[in-house]
Amino acid sequence: YQEREARSQDKKNRQASNDDLDEETKSWFRDQQEYCYVRGVAAYEEALRRGIAKECARAVLPLNTTTKLYMNGTVRSWITYFLVRMDKATQKEHRDVATECYKVFREQLPNIAKTLEEVYPEIFTNV
Repeated sequence: YQEREARSQDKKNRQASNDDLDEETKSWFRDQQEYCYVRGVAAYEEALRRGIAKECARAVLPLNTTTKLYMNGTVRSWITYFLVRMDKATQKEHRDVATECYKVFREQLPNIAKTLEEVYPEIFTNV
């Protein structure tokens, strides 16, 4: 599973969060994730054992269960995606996905990526 970090909700931006929680709260959150994951996987495996189809059985898995995601698009749609989803106002988890996609984009289309980084340094500086 993919452990998620505990962050507090931003007071103004509902898509933002802050890394300001105490260690006890963070530790509790890590423990709860592991507990839910272990219970969810056990329920999933039992559902399969009972003959329940995989697509039905996965309903008991926690949201932080690792999943493969396939994405495609045109160069133009990728640029739009990066400009919107790599912005600091975007939810952190989605920024992380967009940043990883951008790394592949930059590897495949370095000239376009270089232009994006020059025109929009506020978005592409820390990649």
